[in-house]
Amino acid sequence: MAGDDRDLRFLVAGAGAVGSAFGAMLRLAGHEVALLGRNRDHIRAISTGGLRVTGLWGDRVAEGLRVIGSPDLIEEADCVLVTTKSYDTASIMAVSYTHLTLPT
Repeated sequence: MAGDDRDLRFLVAGAGAVGSAFGAMLRLAGHEVALLGRNRDHIRAISTGGLRVTGLWGDRVAEGLRVIGSPDLIEEADCVLVTTKSYDTASIMAVSYTHLTLPT
């Protein structure tokens, strides 16, 4: 938030390739990040070994991500990145909107 020095809390709704890459880079920048995904093996791998991202910006491992497999486990967030498939957009927005911390 403007004038606020704390790290932002992000929810990345959709922990596939795009969501995982964005989530990892946000975490590496020091933000709190929760990744919401369906693939239990992917979620388990991230929670035990971090999230490895390779590419243009090098080879990095983001640790400390909060990975969740159910919308029921979403906590408050300052920003929600929706990286789901288009057919899931409306339903994830209906659930995640209620967890946004809005500026006063």
